[in-house]
Amino acid sequence: MKNYKVCVVGAGNWGRNHIRTLDSLKSLGGVVEKDKLVIEKLKIDYPECKFYDNLDDALDQSFDGFTIATPPAFHFHDAKKIISSGFHVLVEKIRCTYSVPSYELPSILDP
Repeated sequence: MKNYKVCVVGAGNWGRNHIRTLDSLKSLGGVVEKDKLVIEKLKIDYPECKFYDNLDDALDQSFDGFTIATPPAFHFHDAKKIISSGFHVLVEKIRCTYSVPSYELPSILDP
């Protein structure tokens, strides 16, 4: 059975839960986090993981999918960018912080 490699976007409280769970499933492929101190700490616990300080660099890789664990205000922008790049994505709060843009996401999948 293939171990899919998933990249976690955001390594805050929820992001660390995603990181820990994906690692236990042998599916942690990468982490996108802007805070360099957080990245340095995570490198100790996850030495085989790839780390990026911006989403664009991670989108240049061959991950099987992404999970978004950033603050809700960034969900729409990040999800749109990931979907537009042809990747699978998990977003817990697809409604974002306001509803109008979230309705745009399905049209990206099915233009």
